Amino acid sequence: SQTDLAVDLPAIRAKLDRLTGTRSTRNRVTLLHLGKTSRPERIRLIDGAKRTVFQTIPYWFDDEEGRFFRDLIREKKRTTPGVDVRLILDWSSPGSTGDFFG
Repeated sequence: SQTDLAVDLPAIRAKLDRLTGTRSTRNRVTLLHLGKTSRPERIRLIDGAKRTVFQTIPYWFDDEEGRFFRDLIREKKRTTPGVDVRLILDWSSPGSTGDFFG
């Protein structure tokens, strides 16, 4: 029932904060599942980044889509030189691109 699904999130967060000695921050993580559905959000996040672009990429290929995001990140670095870009690539990605971003 709906009642069984009711969760007191503030109470759970407060208890976790007490148990771990941490406190809530304004940081947030969002899982962007599947490339086609996450593409617009990835573009929005990269375009809007002011200080950091941290991204995990399971597979990066030297195809139209891979070059699009490579160029998008290069342009972000050009227009926002202080932005910290960190990419975690799957072990097979560098071999598939032939280019470690120049």
